[in-house]
Amino acid sequence: MWRKIRSNYLLKEILIYVDKRRKINLIKYNKKIQTIAGLNLIDYRRFSGRYIIEEYGRIKEYNSYNDLLIFEGEYSNGKRNGKGKEYNEEGKLIFEGEYLNGKKWKGIGKEYDEDTQKLIFECEYSNGERNGKGKEYDKYNGELLFLGAYLNGKRNGHGEEYKSILCRRNSYRSHYYSYSSSYYSKNIIIFSGEYLNGKRKEGREYKYDEKLVYEGGFLNEKKSGKGKLYDSNNGLKYEGEFLNGKKNGRGIELWKI
Repeated sequence: MWRKIRSNYLLKEILIYVDKRRKINLIKYNKKIQTIAGLNLIDYRRFSGRYIIEEYGRIKEYNSYNDLLIFEGEYSNGKRNGKGKEYNEEGKLIFEGEYLNGKKWKGIGKEYDEDTQKLIFECEYSNGERNGKGKEYDKYNGELLFLGAYLNGKRNGHGEEYKSILCRRNSYRSHYYSYSSSYYSKNIIIFSGEYLNGKRKEGREYKYDEKLVYEGGFLNEKKSGKGKLYDSNNGLKYEGEFLNGKKNGRGIELWKI
């Protein structure tokens, strides 16, 4: 009879009757409930969506459908509180850090890419979102992509963008002549400035040779408002207004003066 039940509502009523302190969405496996309700462990897992096991003072959550670990860490008052690690449906690590009332909350948290398992983000958290200073990394080579401030999960305030480039290293040998070259990876800054709601607001943009090319305002990731353009020798060549990444409005071509 009990195995044919498919309603979470009915099961909830049964469990509340057995133990009023336990909520349906935070079920902890309990033999007493299993015995009274007449459910075997497989049925019990199916209704709960996940099941929780306590081991050595720590809680482990498992996916009810494939028995893979989805969380391990500290619990209190039926919620994630303290240090913990979170995994995706395939059992791969996606986050580790501090929790409060079930949310990623305080202290430094780390996020990992589901495919490469490399660290892709570390930042301060509050209210379940990125808030404070943070770093973003490339999911393939681990190179730094961004360093700066976040608010409500988006880049806000001062920050810097980086890009990894290949550089050639030349070498010479004495005694008659010998030449060889090799390549190495170098992380360079391509933007430094202010962000608003995840997008560039104003700042300095650099070439891959780390020379300044633009300084001014941005809108929707494009040059907009007042700005300056620089030549390859860092000399000012244009000062004026921009719109959608192009010169638009009043401006002065300084190289023509």
